[in-house]
Amino acid sequence: RDLAQIRFEATREQFVQGDKPAVDTLEAYLQLQSRTFDVQKAKSALIDARFSLSDFLWSDRGTPVLLSQSVSAPEVDLDVNSPDIFVDGQLLLMDPPPNHPSLDIYRSKLEQLELERRLKREYLKPKLDAEYNLLGDGTDFNPNVKEGDSNFGALVNENYKFGINFAFPLFLREARGNLALTDVKIDQTEFQLDNKQLSLANKFKSLQTQYLIIQEQLRIQRQMVVNYRSLLEAERIKFDIGESSLFLINSREVKLIESQIKALDMDIKLRETGLKLQWSGGLLAN
Repeated sequence: RDLAQIRFEATREQFVQGDKPAVDTLEAYLQLQSRTFDVQKAKSALIDARFSLSDFLWSDRGTPVLLSQSVSAPEVDLDVNSPDIFVDGQLLLMDPPPNHPSLDIYRSKLEQLELERRLKREYLKPKLDAEYNLLGDGTDFNPNVKEGDSNFGALVNENYKFGINFAFPLFLREARGNLALTDVKIDQTEFQLDNKQLSLANKFKSLQTQYLIIQEQLRIQRQMVVNYRSLLEAERIKFDIGESSLFLINSREVKLIESQIKALDMDIKLRETGLKLQWSGGLLAN
């Protein structure tokens, strides 16, 4: 935007001096208006992004925190030689990790169902209860025993009641049904676990491929930025010797800006894919 402002003022001054036609001033002013509009649009998007990010910021005391206006995104060098590796290179070559943290919920459920199945199996067993009760009046189990004599024999041989209760259902329909239902739940959970593992493995492989493709796209886009910059510099040289026009310079500059924006978008997309790849590998769980 600042460059467009300088160009407009310079073109207007040349028009006043009679070196440029009035249409050039209009061309420069339209370019200035367009850049001003783009700047305002970018500022609005930045404000929205700040508030969106603030939704995830909380202090140690549990109170929401608003992102400071001084916080800005890191500078991105669009030069073709800039590094574009945002994840460990080994992560792009390794096999899908077998123990992703999101699988723990299925494993915990299987452990719970296994305990439930063991309990249901107990209901299939017969029930045997042995009873033995001491009989007596308070603490005096045998009041007829003379003083000084031991009443232990009378306690064991006379003052007691014992019995055995045995129970066993004839059909066990309810117990067998509950056990079968638990077995079905275990099979279903094991299937869900296998399906989740396969889904995570496929997602991991897909992200590996996507990362490599986006990485190559970013490399090409950065080369395009360098080439568009070279075309713009050549057009400026031609303009200085009177063999070009402000319209062509603006066109070259627009193409350069568009290529830079695409490179920035690709850079962000590569970083996002790198984070997704690390999450898929279970490296961001903590």
